[in-house]
Amino acid sequence: MLYAMFGVQCLIVFIGFPFLIMQCAKEETRIRLSYGRWMAKWLLISYVGKWMLETYDLVEVTMNDDGVPKNFNPYKLLKMENDGSFDTEAINSSFHRLRVKYHPKNVNPEKVPYLKAVRRYDNLVKAFETLTQPKLFDNWKEYGDPLGSKTIKTLELAIPTWLTGDDFQPMLITWGFIGLIGLGLGLSVW
Repeated sequence: MLYAMFGVQCLIVFIGFPFLIMQCAKEETRIRLSYGRWMAKWLLISYVGKWMLETYDLVEVTMNDDGVPKNFNPYKLLKMENDGSFDTEAINSSFHRLRVKYHPKNVNPEKVPYLKAVRRYDNLVKAFETLTQPKLFDNWKEYGDPLGSKTIKTLELAIPTWLTGDDFQPMLITWGFIGLIGLGLGLSVW
């Protein structure tokens, strides 16, 4: 689903942008096309382009160099047995032992490049948080990633967070219902 969404975004951007430029190339089309309509099309293509780049970042983060999805295993990162434990003393002690060993300030820069050390330390912290926070642990068990489903995350990139909040939901349902009634009335008159 994530790749299909990314493909549609690419089509919109890579076909829509040249089409918009072609509209401006002909003088007669440029005269007919009002500034507001042109700007609305430009903003829509720019918005989808930004969404496409953020989706690509999600796809890139979740894939190995071979194109195979990465498997996030917090137990392996903490060098523990995958026994399904959650928030135990063994997890805490393993994290504290590895935190001292792999902290970027403690790593020899001649053996391990600084950026690789930072990335490794960040993954270690992510693994510890996954095994100590219930929401992240449940997401990891269900989706294989502590942040949740990549498809849902991609959709959240396109929709503002205030729209999906609990405070806004009654208003969203009300305006959606009013919009459907207006659409039905408009189609019946047309």
